[in-house]
Amino acid sequence: MKRTTTAVLAAAMAITALSACDADGPNTKTPKSAPATTAPTTESTPSGKDATAPKDGAALSPNAEQTPKLMSALKAVNSAFGDNEKWALTASRTICADIRAGQADSDVQEDAKIRFTGNTPGTVPTVTDNQAARIVTAVKSSFCK
Repeated sequence: MKRTTTAVLAAAMAITALSACDADGPNTKTPKSAPATTAPTTESTPSGKDATAPKDGAALSPNAEQTPKLMSALKAVNSAFGDNEKWALTASRTICADIRAGQADSDVQEDAKIRFTGNTPGTVPTVTDNQAARIVTAVKSSFCK
């Protein structure tokens, strides 16, 4: 009985190990590249807008001049928001994308609350509605226009 149990367990472990393996190895397949194209010029776009400019809903990033302004405004809301600049910039870009996508102000503010609530550096345990509104204002006034 002991020998049968051992054999069954060994076979089960071997099957599990083999089924987890891919013949080519993990993620060795490369995606097909898109065909090379040239970027449309301002004249070739239907709206006449610059094709390289972010589209509506696309996340903008603050530049070197705008980042200190944004960080200062976020620290004015709560000093903890300045503890992790990388996190604050990422959250702010996402908030900007929400704004540019045309989300309702109440939804953008709710998303700001979610993004700045937590227990990691750069977040706080609770973000009030007033603080969320000030975060959105900071994003709009510093770089997301």
